[in-house]
Amino acid sequence: MKPLINILRGVDVISVYGNNNIMIKGLCVDSRLVEDDYLFFAVDGNNFDGHEYINSSIKKGCSAIVATKKPKNLLNDICYIIIENIREAVYRISSNFFENPSKKIKIISVTGTNGKTSIVYFLYNFLKSIGKNVGMFSTIENKVGNRSIKSKLTTPDPIYFNEILSDMVNKKFDYCIMEASSHAIDQKRIDGSDVYIAIFSNISNDHLDYHKTFKNYIDTKKKLFDNLSEKSYSIVNSDDKRSKYIVQNTRSKVYTYGINSISDYKGKIIENNINGLLLDIDSKKVNLKIIGDYNASNILAVYSVGKILKLEDNLILRQISSLKTPKGRFDYVVGKNNIVGIVDYAHTPDALKNILS
Repeated sequence: MKPLINILRGVDVISVYGNNNIMIKGLCVDSRLVEDDYLFFAVDGNNFDGHEYINSSIKKGCSAIVATKKPKNLLNDICYIIIENIREAVYRISSNFFENPSKKIKIISVTGTNGKTSIVYFLYNFLKSIGKNVGMFSTIENKVGNRSIKSKLTTPDPIYFNEILSDMVNKKFDYCIMEASSHAIDQKRIDGSDVYIAIFSNISNDHLDYHKTFKNYIDTKKKLFDNLSEKSYSIVNSDDKRSKYIVQNTRSKVYTYGINSISDYKGKIIENNINGLLLDIDSKKVNLKIIGDYNASNILAVYSVGKILKLEDNLILRQISSLKTPKGRFDYVVGKNNIVGIVDYAHTPDALKNILS
């Protein structure tokens, strides 16, 4: 259990009603999961308002409420903390509760419309192959060592994220590789100030039902890089015409990779067929077991991370040559008469175009 006063550090509190000198056993945004001595966050979401579930959470035993609106009826034995930004509060309080694990592990975060899952998967397996202890948050699955956990969201909620990240820290992990969706950035489920390396893959029209305009969508992705510290690194795909805009306000060190543009880490596709890719990366040839032009770009992102981590070129190229694609990312079967069947998650116009080309 943690003192409530301690886990409120760094949170912009407007007012407190009740005794804040209490101990908190757990955190929750879902009133159905509340237990005795829990803190409940009344999140005003897209489909529900957590303020409507304050009473039910109290009946289940919670002892503290964090909300943006003061309830009409205050109970003497409950502590009510009124704040301005509920999503920032969820992230900061959950980070404090689990003793700020993001400060004790190097987080590598990948954002973009397409390629996030593949880059995260490639990076996870690449770093494992060189003996690093690595955890992963992705659309496909979350990994803590050899333990696989089913993924519910591309980027998990802050409570779950900090809990699992704390487990990684306790297990002495070196890195956590994760996807950063635009929803997660906007909803403050990830904070750029905690990220060691941020990777931008590309951007095209997507999630406009949520962001309303393409400009809003781009600016949301950009926030991740805006919040990076000067000790962090940005790695951006220079083949995307918006890559310069993405990092124009970052304080981090910026590196670029690309196939068709001048870049810090330059690649060239020599061969691309059903058997794999032959690439020239920084004037060195490497055979890959994966296929597709877009995967050449994804592999360059992994190569860029290896260079930033100051690994030897031969080691990087040797390890990436053995990487395989994740499930549902250009899985293919060659049948009779050389007919090829492909399974892929592609769901945006650009992703479909890349697959079909």
